[in-house]
Amino acid sequence: MPNTFTASEVLQLLRQRLELSKEDGLVLFANGKYLLKPSQKLEDIYNKYADEDGFLYLTYSEEQVFG
Repeated sequence: MPNTFTASEVLQLLRQRLELSKEDGLVLFANGKYLLKPSQKLEDIYNKYADEDGFLYLTYSEEQVFG
């Protein structure tokens, strides 16, 4: 993904690929424990949370947000 993408754009792509309904919410984490703000750019996330091996590990979690 381009380093200019925001966390929000990454989540949007994931929602499309996972074919999630509007009721399902996603949250994005760096290194499995740092909740990312939707406005953060991948470049900034990488600079802050990249692993020693040079990779950025992102995980997502699905949450019910509407009932």
